[in-house]
Amino acid sequence: MFDKYIVLISAVTGLVGTAAGATISYLSLRHTFKRDKFKIRIKLQQSLLAWPQPGTTKPKIQEDMLTYNIANIGYKEFTVVSLGLELGKRTGGLFINDPIGTVKTPYVLKPDETCAFWGEYKSIKGKIAKPKFHNKLKIRAYTSDYLGNVFRSNWITVSFKESKLDKIKVYLKTLANNAIKLIQP
Repeated sequence: MFDKYIVLISAVTGLVGTAAGATISYLSLRHTFKRDKFKIRIKLQQSLLAWPQPGTTKPKIQEDMLTYNIANIGYKEFTVVSLGLELGKRTGGLFINDPIGTVKTPYVLKPDETCAFWGEYKSIKGKIAKPKFHNKLKIRAYTSDYLGNVFRSNWITVSFKESKLDKIKVYLKTLANNAIKLIQP
């Protein structure tokens, strides 16, 4: 009688041990695989740059800059070789040759390290051909390494010369938002 229970208990113990071993093996392989991948985050934004001037307390401010912040959030070193912009979904791209930034390309970006690049927004906007039917175009930054790994940023919208109709829409939208703010308690 006890032989049946001993066989049943040993079979269940073996099954639990096999399942636990397989789960631990899977989790360790997944962790190893994730450590072997590059994880790069790029943030593209239109911003102001300010830096101190010698002899004064006022900073020098340069408006309308397009900044690219690149962060290595993985465990492997990543070599930033090229930097560029994707223009729309079907329009193409714009390669940025010798970008201005905190470092020079090619640059080895170590884990938990960041670097930044920037360019004048108006000059970059001047290099982009205006779309035929719209006054706006979405752009995003990309970076790649020697192996061809490409990482992309968020999309931002570039507005070209506004027509009178666009200006009226913006004006009416601000009036509506102000009216809503006045009505709400």
